Amino acid sequence: MDENVELILEALKELKKQLKISNNCKYNSLEFVKAKTIKEIENLLRIFYSEESSLNFEDYHINYDLYFNDHQLFKTQLEADNLRMIIARYKNDFMDFCKFAWLQIEPIINFLIGTNYQYNNNLFENASNIVQQNIKSDYAKENFINKINQGDIQKIWGLQKLELCLVIISNNSSKIYQNIKNEERKKYLLLSSLYELRNIASHREKGMIIVDRIKEIKYYLFKNKASELYLKQDYQLIKKAIHWFICRCNQWIPKQARK
Repeated sequence: MDENVELILEALKELKKQLKISNNCKYNSLEFVKAKTIKEIENLLRIFYSEESSLNFEDYHINYDLYFNDHQLFKTQLEADNLRMIIARYKNDFMDFCKFAWLQIEPIINFLIGTNYQYNNNLFENASNIVQQNIKSDYAKENFINKINQGDIQKIWGLQKLELCLVIISNNSSKIYQNIKNEERKKYLLLSSLYELRNIASHREKGMIIVDRIKEIKYYLFKNKASELYLKQDYQLIKKAIHWFICRCNQWIPKQARK
């Protein structure tokens, strides 16, 4: 079975569980999923949820029709994770929402970094130099440099990949490292906090509550921002940040990768 079809089936299975839809209904059919476009499936979710909740489906839906049309399987995976993010919102499960929100960001980071490394190396090298200059730990800096020199771009640590991506889409600006009131800096801290909460959501430990896991975050600024994000549980803020991120990244995909 196609991996992306599996993702969609998983999303629909979770949906049916929440809405108590019969397992024997047509929505359980693999043939049904293959026959339907993502847009049609989203319309079905909207119909189901309009009866169960006052939440607006469109408030959390990300329209991928404008992005990654040259990479359909990649696009389908992003759409499937957006469905699961929406389901988490209707379940009011903030940590799962963060997890599936990040699952839309992470592959785009990898795609943007990989394609710029391959096709736009000057931009990539300048961006990597900016990130390198702002890494405070000698060990982390050495690791980052080694991964770049070895060409192991996808093995760069998660937050450093996020920084590298944000520097690229700001045309080699170092604003994410500047004053906290700077808009780019605010986006960086928000996405970094989302990354930390995603890690907690994906590796839940028995006997430990979320706030205690947040206290274990090493970098105090990320710890404070992750705690603030968790306490506020501002779903819309995260959705808007994802949409902003996708739009900006789409502008910096090299022409050679749009095939």
